[in-house]
Amino acid sequence: MFGKDFKACRNAVNKKTTRTFINPPPGEMPSEKLPLEERWSARHFDFEDVFGEVEEKDASHLELEWFYDLSKWREYCNFLGSENIIKKPEEGLTQTHKHSKIAYEGKE
Repeated sequence: MFGKDFKACRNAVNKKTTRTFINPPPGEMPSEKLPLEERWSARHFDFEDVFGEVEEKDASHLELEWFYDLSKWREYCNFLGSENIIKKPEEGLTQTHKHSKIAYEGKE
């Protein structure tokens, strides 16, 4: 997945999802909220709804050695009880990053 794919997927999800408020008529501010169960419908989208915009033309495909559908409790339990492990990513991906402040001298 490349950056352009991420942006295309994000834009597609944003177009399809509901938000907190009912869409108002043009030129008006939103004021009426949707019922709680109807807000942010993207949380219920399936894989195809979220990643349907990914361009596969130049993609590399890799066959997985093992897979567990962790959205299902039984599969999660099967994963925890299996011999399969997920290796910790490189230190650079998981360590704390501290940024030094840029020196600034204000006008007096």
